Amino acid sequence: MKDNEIDLSKLPIHFIIGSGRSGTTLLMMLLNHSKGIAATPEVKHVLYFRKKFNRNSGTVDSKNVLRYFDKVKESVSNPLNYFDTQDISNTLRDYKFKDYASFSKSIHLNLHKKLAEETHAIFDKNNLYSFYLSELSDIFPEAKYCICLRDYRGFIASNLKSQHAFKENKSVVFFAYAWRKYATVCLNWQTSHPDKSFLLRYEDFVAEPTKEMERLSNFFNVPFDPGCISYRDNIIEKVRAYSQKEQIDQRILKKIQDLTEPIHVNAIGSWQNSLTKTQLEKIEFVCGKMGLKLDYHPKTQLSTLKKIYFTLTFFPIKWRVDIFFALKSLKLHHYLHVIKRAKYNKQHNFTT
Repeated sequence: MKDNEIDLSKLPIHFIIGSGRSGTTLLMMLLNHSKGIAATPEVKHVLYFRKKFNRNSGTVDSKNVLRYFDKVKESVSNPLNYFDTQDISNTLRDYKFKDYASFSKSIHLNLHKKLAEETHAIFDKNNLYSFYLSELSDIFPEAKYCICLRDYRGFIASNLKSQHAFKENKSVVFFAYAWRKYATVCLNWQTSHPDKSFLLRYEDFVAEPTKEMERLSNFFNVPFDPGCISYRDNIIEKVRAYSQKEQIDQRILKKIQDLTEPIHVNAIGSWQNSLTKTQLEKIEFVCGKMGLKLDYHPKTQLSTLKKIYFTLTFFPIKWRVDIFFALKSLKLHHYLHVIKRAKYNKQHNFTT
């Protein structure tokens, strides 16, 4: 039975949001390794096609769909993505969906080559969707949200040593304001929508993954599959196949290789050995109050004079972060991602 022949309104869809470097990709892999669940990685089609769908009275040109996913392949192509643009186009061609939610769910299922009658739920993982919660709620009123957050010091330390292009040019203060931005919007949403919000702290997740996955399954009303913890075997096979290709993206290879490592608690508290006292002072000045809401306690104390100094000198960075997230343009974020990736590959003499 084809997806467009059944009532997709009965298939639940949920969203994984929160700051990056907080276990969202790991969670997506565990969910995908659970029976009957399709978890989509970093493909922003839900909001991309919404206006086009409404403007075209319930249809979207299949060529438009193909064009979009071809662009997606250029920027996020890696062994962890499953989509085939031709398969998606064949499914959508000449079919009118009764609502936009059904259209989006059909694409999600095609990304995973799964049938609706075999799927308990769809999970869409996108950190940037943290800033589009009202729009998502309008499209999917029954959707629930898994909020992934991490100790802000661990988040910043991880970003500083990540494979992302030119992040070494960004200060710890930039990342501190970015973390605070994510935490603010996510915790505000949780406060106003407690029945639809599941908070998953990175530290709890890596310390007891089985317990947290079972708790998550109960909240989202999906069957708990203990076998999901063995997700690594599947990734190791994909990494091996990808590394043998003639042309590979070293940055992507490094990123997915990290996922082949066993889940362990070594990353918890590792920031204590990588961040200097001065860096900690700056970070905790920005994130300290918000961090307390998540039970992350500061380690430093600042004088009144230093607080005034930080307030004045950090203002341009805070303004930069505020402007960046206020733009709320998925096309802009997609464009910047492509540019950064191209610069990274050129700097390191990598080919894609």
